[in-house]
Amino acid sequence: MSSLPDCLIRALSGSLDEGEEEATANAAGSNSGDHEVMKQDRLNEGFAALQGFLARRPGFRLFTILRYEPRNALIRRAWTSEAEAYPVGGTKPVPDSSWTQTLLIEGKPFLCSTAEDIRATFFDHEVIARLGCASALNLPVSADGVVIGSLNLLHEAHHYDGVDTTEYHALLQICAPALRRVPVHGDA
Repeated sequence: MSSLPDCLIRALSGSLDEGEEEATANAAGSNSGDHEVMKQDRLNEGFAALQGFLARRPGFRLFTILRYEPRNALIRRAWTSEAEAYPVGGTKPVPDSSWTQTLLIEGKPFLCSTAEDIRATFFDHEVIARLGCASALNLPVSADGVVIGSLNLLHEAHHYDGVDTTEYHALLQICAPALRRVPVHGDA
């Protein structure tokens, strides 16, 4: 993979210099709710930039970003390319499965190559099939050595076979600060 574009790094890092932070706070006025909306808008811009980047390589028919909530044994959708089928904010219970062990516990990429793999792994396999997807590549996003979520790409059968996931290491690192800004249900 070529180096990551500066605009993508900036969009996902969410780092504002002092002038931008002050301008954001001033634009929001004294209403902290407005400031939170502006921060969420910036986060959504970063996720949209990430979606555009991954659409080119490795490509997808469905792209979601999940936030892992271990205390609640849930995964919560922070971003989606298919809001009708998979709305932002939707949750799924964390299954006791090889997917959980590989992706969320060990922090390793998880690959499904065929519709059979999808059926064996995901309870919502029928929705996935209706979207024309028969393979999945799930990439763990970690912060401080702990998995906090995942980037999930789905496409036609065997689309991700042979993808060198190490090429996405830098991308996953810059996703961590953005994913950390997604609230975990019950956080104050």
